[in-house]
Amino acid sequence: MWPKWVETRGRLGGRDRILGGVTDSYVEDLARANTAVGELIAEIRSEQWKAPTPCTEWDVRDVVNHLVVMNLVFVALLGGTPAPERGVNHLGDDPVAAYRASAAALEAAFAV
Repeated sequence: MWPKWVETRGRLGGRDRILGGVTDSYVEDLARANTAVGELIAEIRSEQWKAPTPCTEWDVRDVVNHLVVMNLVFVALLGGTPAPERGVNHLGDDPVAAYRASAAALEAAFAV
């Protein structure tokens, strides 16, 4: 279920309103940013996933999970589908693959 602010803001005018002004160059920029973040995530060593972050409530794995969830939130918004479940680990056994899959889905959602 979408939070109230999404239902009242994100769906007004549908996909065209959300994507107003998005050009191919923006999608290309998004792809470059996603690739760079994916490369950073791929460099995280196994012992670093539980390391603390400036977000005092979250470790590294929690931050990466947040990135994945937010990618999936935007995919759902753009596609008019239900939001991903909150408070759930969306990384599975392969956080790098989970991030890259969510990033690819986001790029595809914007490229339509």
